[in-house]
Amino acid sequence: MSQAQAPRWSRDLERLLPIRSQYVVSGNIRDTFLTPLAGGPALVPLLRCLWETLRLQGTRCLLVFDPADGIRVYPNEPVPRELAERLFDLKLASGNQMISLETLSNLMKNLTAQREARCALVLDFASRLTRHPDHLAEGEHRFFVAAEKLSLATAPVVPKDGGGLPAFNPVLWLVNRAQDLPSWFTLDSERVASLIIAKPDYESRQAAAQLLAPLFGGFAAAAAVDRDKFVKNFTDGTDGMSLTALS
Repeated sequence: MSQAQAPRWSRDLERLLPIRSQYVVSGNIRDTFLTPLAGGPALVPLLRCLWETLRLQGTRCLLVFDPADGIRVYPNEPVPRELAERLFDLKLASGNQMISLETLSNLMKNLTAQREARCALVLDFASRLTRHPDHLAEGEHRFFVAAEKLSLATAPVVPKDGGGLPAFNPVLWLVNRAQDLPSWFTLDSERVASLIIAKPDYESRQAAAQLLAPLFGGFAAAAAVDRDKFVKNFTDGTDGMSLTALS
């Protein structure tokens, strides 16, 4: 992925993979992100952007869990699905499998130590894992203690299939706000990094405007000065908006 075009948070993730085992990703997580793809830059959801970042670091299996639909593989294609089923004893023929927090905890332990292939786990809608993050039920408390212990105990791995430098098989928690998780979980482990996704800055909106402008009638036929003026007005007029709203 072109470092000049990749979102800041994805570049930070790539830089931290050798030294941080888990990530709490908060803020503007439901936006789209300008991401370099094989066919050129495109606005894609966070999961796609995350997959492109991890794939270029050698990741072959990205699992996604959420409290509503359980566990699934991303992208939902035959090769990664069969790999996930084999490595983690999952049944994903229907696309997903419901699992308990206890099973999820065991899966996390397996995944972070996995050496057959680089893997990653996303806990989507992690803000909804508990009703009250600072007043946990017994099973919830046990789950977060196990996750904290795992963040400290796991080690960087070098996969059997591809070599390369040691890096963690990361666990990423997608939350609306960092406070949606128990405060001690994010504060007491130096292996848990915080990635805060801000609303798009001027440069991000400008790049998105340049990508979207040709979709407007008359843009392609306009003079260069008029096209530049259109992109500038588009960028200036969308301050505070998400890239999803632009498109």
